[in-house]
Amino acid sequence: KTLHNNMSHHKVGILDPGAQYGKLIDKTVRKLGVESQIVDLAASNDELAKYDAYIIAGGGASVNGVDAPKYNPEIFRLGKPTLGICYGLQLIVKELGGTVEKLDMREDGPIEMSVETDSVLFQGTPKKQVALMTHGDTVTKLPEGFVLDATSNGLTAAISNAEKNMYGVQFHPETDLTQYGTNIISNFLFKVSGLEANYTLEDRHQAALEEIRDTVGDSDVLLFVSGGVDS
Repeated sequence: KTLHNNMSHHKVGILDPGAQYGKLIDKTVRKLGVESQIVDLAASNDELAKYDAYIIAGGGASVNGVDAPKYNPEIFRLGKPTLGICYGLQLIVKELGGTVEKLDMREDGPIEMSVETDSVLFQGTPKKQVALMTHGDTVTKLPEGFVLDATSNGLTAAISNAEKNMYGVQFHPETDLTQYGTNIISNFLFKVSGLEANYTLEDRHQAALEEIRDTVGDSDVLLFVSGGVDS
């Protein structure tokens, strides 16, 4: 019988608005030793309370669109460390009184950006770095209390409000095309959020086994296994 490690773990909620890279965020956070779970952007207050920090993932919709994903505004009132990525950044801005607009210019692909502050999110990374951008909407006015941390082609690339522990990036740090993406996510997890890296693949393995045993009991199982890159 395998002994289960009962050590408690900090947990990050990855709030999903239809993220094209949601599983990559999950994979990156877990590789850094922190437990994470992908949950709906409109998750209930009880569900949100389970997490020590939030990452709002990217998605293909516009925050200004009539079909914008529903979300729980309590995300922004609970005072927990929050990182918005792409759509997540724009949702933070809109919810807190800033402006997001569709401009004539869009950014797609790896693009050089300039870090313009000493934001903790960029500690240990250079002032000039390449990041993957995929956006048509752009932040044109910051909410009160936020500062502009990075720009690309004169557009908003990163913002923060250290007092609120809220950070946002227009690019995708979870992809290999962002040079220092893992550093940036690591800075959010450990320097901003103060989490501990004590979650292992064995923890996930044991949790999965326990869930399967509890669900299946003595029944037979028909199992299909995906061969996809994000499996």
